[in-house]
Amino acid sequence: MSALHWQGVALPRVWLAEAIVVPVVALDARALETRCERNIGPIVDRTWWLAASDRSYQNVPAAPLKINGFLVLGDLQRSRSALSRLKTTAPVAALVRSEPAPSALDLMRCDYYGHNVVAAHGADAELLVDAGTWVPPDGFVHFQRKLREEQLLEVALRTGHASDSL
Repeated sequence: MSALHWQGVALPRVWLAEAIVVPVVALDARALETRCERNIGPIVDRTWWLAASDRSYQNVPAAPLKINGFLVLGDLQRSRSALSRLKTTAPVAALVRSEPAPSALDLMRCDYYGHNVVAAHGADAELLVDAGTWVPPDGFVHFQRKLREEQLLEVALRTGHASDSL
């Protein structure tokens, strides 16, 4: 994560956007504590978030988790679809093995579409493609980010990562 300058906690691997993904998140202890006091768990109902977006997110509880990025694991050629889908909600990077090296064509495609690529060398990592600063897309995708944050909050609570913030 240091090669990408992402701050936060790496959650356990999850299946998301048809790929194995490691979400990198930041937890807000105060917002999580408020949610616990009010007995408000993760809100993972897509229709609830669509309705909330129609009301400009009035009366929405504070978000205890913010997505800082997604590391997509696996072959670059197979990962591009997940990278594109997840890029609508946060910065993305493909995490690939250094051996065998990714093809130049796959690296060029990732560069063209704005996907970071990181090669793992044991405990070290090398940034192969730097996509630059992530910019949220225009359009009606903000509720998807909020929904994914709630889904990942559920993962953080279930795996004990959120309790470290309390």
